Amino acid sequence: MDNELDRQQISGQRSALLQAMVDGTGDALFVKDRLGRYLMINAAGARALGKSVEEVIGKNDQELFTPESARQLMDHDRLILATGRTETFEHPATAAGATRIWQTTKSLYVDQHGAVAGVIGVARDITESKRLEAERELLMQRRRLQVDRLPLAYILLGAGYHVLDWNPAAERMFGYSKAEVLGRTCFELICILPLSDGLQEVMRRFESGDMQSHSANENRTKDGRIIMCEWFNTPLMGTDGKFTGLIALAQDITERERADEALRRYAERLQILSRRVLEVQEEERRHLARELHDEIGQVLSAISVNLHVVIASCDGTARTRLEDSIGIVDQAIQQVRNLSLDLRPSMLDDLGLVPTLRWYADRQAQRAGHILHFSAESTGRRLPADIKTAVYRVGQEALTNIVRHAQARNVYLDVEEHENEVRLEIRDDGAGFDVATVRMRAVQGASFGVSGMQERIELLDGTIEIQSRPAYGTTIRVRIPVESGRESI
Repeated sequence: MDNELDRQQISGQRSALLQAMVDGTGDALFVKDRLGRYLMINAAGARALGKSVEEVIGKNDQELFTPESARQLMDHDRLILATGRTETFEHPATAAGATRIWQTTKSLYVDQHGAVAGVIGVARDITESKRLEAERELLMQRRRLQVDRLPLAYILLGAGYHVLDWNPAAERMFGYSKAEVLGRTCFELICILPLSDGLQEVMRRFESGDMQSHSANENRTKDGRIIMCEWFNTPLMGTDGKFTGLIALAQDITERERADEALRRYAERLQILSRRVLEVQEEERRHLARELHDEIGQVLSAISVNLHVVIASCDGTARTRLEDSIGIVDQAIQQVRNLSLDLRPSMLDDLGLVPTLRWYADRQAQRAGHILHFSAESTGRRLPADIKTAVYRVGQEALTNIVRHAQARNVYLDVEEHENEVRLEIRDDGAGFDVATVRMRAVQGASFGVSGMQERIELLDGTIEIQSRPAYGTTIRVRIPVESGRESI
């Protein structure tokens, strides 16, 4: 009898712990059945609706939201149930007399028998971030108007050191019109950083928020003249303390000649820095993937095992709640596994490029339902780590975009590993897109997929070609040279 009481007490403690984990998050978590009725919602979700959890359970969106908001939410549910995909929506929703903007991710809810039982989702209130974003944009527009009359050259750079603004004084000083420089990096046009101090140290000062950066540098104008400029640089920091850009003011103080060799050395140092940034990113991805799998994944698995043990001694309402909890935990385990694999699949280091690309392509094909046509040629040689990582990331980005946007029926992936070159080609028969428009959106900071792929490949002296147009599918071709005798580390 005492053992039975102990088991019931432990079961109650575990259920309370799991409920505390769900209710402790600030995001709204919910599960709805196929008819749109709420089977579960956490405390944060109920508060957003101005109700208690008990008042929400069993109701549908039409009973909780305004008609327009309810229609949109139900449309989202129908899309998930029809496609089986995990989708993220950004939308306004009005309930309890208040309208908020939400970022909601929904996916299929599958019961313990493997049957589709409804929709599971998580929603984050992004109203405040949207308001701040709009205010910041308005401030930037006002600032651009104000600086047109400055006697000094005014250059506004984004986080990637791309030109966002360029006033008339800068046009006169360097000879480039504003239209010619927008979206290009300052390194393509002029040298604004002191080589003597070291590029990495200067960028570190910018990104740490040093507000007193002052230097004198030689710079090149559009017509090839070398001028000496005095620079006053002010980093821009976000509310989270991260570097978001740079305001640079310059005046022409003298003219000097600069050798082409100095420009080449500068470009080489910039390339080394960019490579190191990518290496650090991959190291962090590998670390996070390991932590997710080894720590969080094991904890969730232990919870699932314990719940399965406890459920054998329960019946009635308690058993139903435990079954729901097991489903939620199993869903979380799968999401942790997916996150870990997306961050950095260990097989890329263990098995190499071709098996990893094949695994990821098969995985995406199963998710999206398209037909995969895969072919590969390999010499068996171990590729350098930076090359296989770059090719895999390009393939990952391309396949992810196909799943999200292309609605393709067939996807063709060809990878070739030769002695002196690696080639990758990805084709689909999906919706396609306008390449020029996507590149412009990348310049404006709205999309980083294409520019990110191009940067990775160009850092390895490779080439990437993207061909696409609406309704005619997309083709991406990548070629990267492999230096003779350079092996994987």
